[in-house]
Amino acid sequence: GQGTIRVTDATAATGKQSLRFTDAPGIKFFNPHLVMFSGRKSPAGAYRFSVDVMNDKKSPADIDIEFRDWSGKKILVGPQLIVRPDGRLLLGASEGGDADGTSLCQIPNGEWFNIDLRFSVTPEPGPQTFEITVRQNGQIRARKTNQPFLAPNFRTLTWGGIVSAGEENAAFYVDNLLFREETPVKAAIP
Repeated sequence: GQGTIRVTDATAATGKQSLRFTDAPGIKFFNPHLVMFSGRKSPAGAYRFSVDVMNDKKSPADIDIEFRDWSGKKILVGPQLIVRPDGRLLLGASEGGDADGTSLCQIPNGEWFNIDLRFSVTPEPGPQTFEITVRQNGQIRARKTNQPFLAPNFRTLTWGGIVSAGEENAAFYVDNLLFREETPVKAAIP
C-alpha cells in the first residue's frame, strides 16, 4: 500500500528485524510518520532519544526527526534533525524542510548510523538547547552541543516523531529506537 511502516527482516542494525518506512507520491508530505508520543504535557525534564537509521540506497527518503511543543495554537519545533536523500544530515532546517539548515555530516545511503539526541525542557524564560551525536560503526561522525531549539519560545514537550517527509517513492529503516526521560545527575554533597 501507499505510505507504510512495517517490520521487515530485509535488514537490521542489530538483531534480525527493523522498521521499514515506505513513502509514495500522492499522499500527504508527512506520511508515513511514527508518533513516539503525543498529547503529553511535560513542562520540565531531561530526555534522551537514540535510534539507528539507514536510508535506502536506491530510493532514499527525506527524513524528519523532531520534538514539538503543540500546547498552543501553533506548532513550535524544538530539537530537529533532517536527513536528505543525498545523505546530508542537517540541523535547523526551516519548518516543512523548505530551506537547508546547518550541515552536520553526510552518511552514504545504504549504511547504518546512530543518532543520539539529548535535551532538557524548562518552563523558565530563555533559549532551550540540545546536543546531538552521530556515530557510524562506533565512530563519532559529528557532535554538536548547545544547539538552539528551532522555536525559542518552546516550553512544553508534547510530541515526538519520525516522519518520511517526501512526496516520492522512497524508503528508510530504523532500529533500536529509544526515547526516555533521564534522571538529572545531582552533584555529590561533600
